[in-house]
Amino acid sequence: MHLIVIHHGMWGDSSHLLSVVNGIQKEIKDSVVHNCSVNSLFYSYQGIDCCGLRLKTDVLKFINSYNSDNRLPISQISFIGYSAGGLINRYCIGLLQTESFFDKVEPVHFITIATPHLGTRVTSRTFSGRFFNRLMEIAVPIYAGRSGCQMLLIDNHDSDREPLLVNLAGADSPYIAGLARFPHKYVYSNINNDNTVPYSTSSLSYSNKWKGSGAGAKGSNVLGYRHIRGCERIDLEYSPFQDQLATQRKMEEFSCGNALYTFLLTVFLCPLVALQLLLLIVPLRIISLCYPHPAMDGLLPVSRSSSGDCGDTTDVELSPWIILRNLRALDIYRVSVYIPGPHTHGLIINRREAFATEGGSEVIRHIVSEVLPKKREETDATEEPEPVASNVSINTDDIDVAS
Repeated sequence: MHLIVIHHGMWGDSSHLLSVVNGIQKEIKDSVVHNCSVNSLFYSYQGIDCCGLRLKTDVLKFINSYNSDNRLPISQISFIGYSAGGLINRYCIGLLQTESFFDKVEPVHFITIATPHLGTRVTSRTFSGRFFNRLMEIAVPIYAGRSGCQMLLIDNHDSDREPLLVNLAGADSPYIAGLARFPHKYVYSNINNDNTVPYSTSSLSYSNKWKGSGAGAKGSNVLGYRHIRGCERIDLEYSPFQDQLATQRKMEEFSCGNALYTFLLTVFLCPLVALQLLLLIVPLRIISLCYPHPAMDGLLPVSRSSSGDCGDTTDVELSPWIILRNLRALDIYRVSVYIPGPHTHGLIINRREAFATEGGSEVIRHIVSEVLPKKREETDATEEPEPVASNVSINTDDIDVAS
């Protein structure tokens, strides 16, 4: 039997993925779906690692229960993660890898939908970008707790430990080793108006080629899917990580235009953010502190082996480039989705069934019709990925993570 584990994003619960669950159960008959709820709501504040540990325990418990009650045991497993749920799944996979779980249960599909693989920082090459990052470094610990700090790449960045997301992409880490064992890996990304998880971080891209001039709306669609603009294997042939030190990257100089833009943004947004903090976020964070944490001794130790000779990994601005380089060494397919709307983060999975869109329905149909039916390819399926070169300098001049 094929087990499909589904995990929601931050502040969410299992109801956010009912459209995905219903689509799978309707079309994929030889599978059982586990729509996880152990990290719902307040639990999601506690950290990607804590949530990943809790998920691992829940998955093993579910498998043991299912196998004891059914004649056909679980023999295959796939993971689908929405938003931060994709990061939680990756941590869980690393834990399972260390326990040799995949020697007994065959990994098949790894799918993420609007997941911030590179974190949630914006480019620091502009004045407004640097201002936004500094503002978020103040607000995120209050607004999103430990999980938010990890996605902003500011956890432990001032000590001798790497940010969690850098460690998740360590070239010789169990997270990458476990992820490499999945023969079918897909990342789905909104190419427009995802104000929570921009295209570049969710699609493992150097920049958003769809940005500007309505390129996403005018792009050609995949046959049979009006809202899917491309399904392509992430190519490793081109890399800007060549011949220059990261310290040589250029920063946009201060200008009156940048200052005016930042001032107006602050004037309009600060009152709204303050009101939200007062009425919603602070009470929720106080309640979340009362929720139990899993035993921390179950977490994997943090190592510094993922960065190689790329420079000082405690520099938070370099972290996205290290993550990007290492993840692109895996055989991953990128699916670019265009959905009209002012905020498309929830629309890509029809998070609210009452407000379902054609684009979100197509994403679900693509997953259940084009991706999940694929079986393990015997050729090269069990081969480990080639080690990521660690003696490459990083040039970030041509990269825009949050474009």
